[in-house]
Amino acid sequence: MANPQPEDGYVKLANEGQSSKDRCDFSNVAELIAEQGEVCPCCKSAASNTTHHVWSRDRKGRGVKTNGLRVCWPCHDKIQITDELLQYWISVYREKYGDHFWFDEKDWDEFNHKLAVQQQKEQEKRQRENQIQPVVNLLAAALAGALKRKKFVCSSHLKIKIWCVRHFDGRCVRKTIGRTDSLQLR
Repeated sequence: MANPQPEDGYVKLANEGQSSKDRCDFSNVAELIAEQGEVCPCCKSAASNTTHHVWSRDRKGRGVKTNGLRVCWPCHDKIQITDELLQYWISVYREKYGDHFWFDEKDWDEFNHKLAVQQQKEQEKRQRENQIQPVVNLLAAALAGALKRKKFVCSSHLKIKIWCVRHFDGRCVRKTIGRTDSLQLR
C-alpha cells in the first residue's frame, strides 16, 4: 500500500472509514488457525472453534492476528470470567508481540503521530533551554556575590541552611531549607 499523502495538513488513514466496532472483527481467522493449530491451547484437548480477543474489545482491542487466541468455547468463557487467566494470556501476548499487541494499522498511525508530536515538543523545549542557558549562567554569576550562606542548628541538632539574599535597598529575604523550629545561631 502506498503511503498516504498529506492534503492540507490532513493525512488519510488506510482504514479510516471503518467504525471502531468494525475494527474489532477478525478478518484473519484462517491465518490464526494455520498459525495456532486446531487444538485449544488452554485445555489442550478440545477443538479451538472460536477466536478470543486477548485485549478485549471494550478496551479497544482490535481484530488483528496479534490479538487473537483460538480457543474452545468453555475455555473462552473461562478466560472471560477469570482475571488471572486473562492476565496470563495478556502477558504471553505482550512477551510475544510487544506492549501494544492489540493495535491495528490506524492505532499504530495515531500512536506514532502522537509520539512524533511529543518528541518535537521535547526537542523544542531543549532548544529553548539551551538558548536561555547563557542568560541563566550570567544571572547566577551576578547573584553569587550577593548570596551569603549561614548555618544554624535547631534544638534537635538538625542543621538548617538559610540563604540570605540582600536586595539593593538593603532588605534581606531568607529562603529556608529544612526545619525551622527552635533556631539558634552558631
